[in-house]
Amino acid sequence: MDMEVNMDMGRSDETVVQTALSAEEYERFRAVAEREGKTLKEALNEAAREYVGARDRPDPDDPFFDYEPPAVDTERVTATKTDDYLYGGE
Repeated sequence: MDMEVNMDMGRSDETVVQTALSAEEYERFRAVAEREGKTLKEALNEAAREYVGARDRPDPDDPFFDYEPPAVDTERVTATKTDDYLYGGE
């Protein structure tokens, strides 16, 4: 599959990507898009989002991954102790 990217388009927030499909790939894609009531552009955009969503990985440098949970009380928590805490038991 050949792919070209043209960055010089009218809208600054869009990039046009051009690709080549075999006749069979194109026909199958077109038929599915038509069956779902979508334009080729809509179906291709959805396919690209799904492709990235299935393969993208989190950034290991994201500060979210630096979080360390607070120390946990090692005393066993039971349903009775939880009820006592919630409802003011003994």
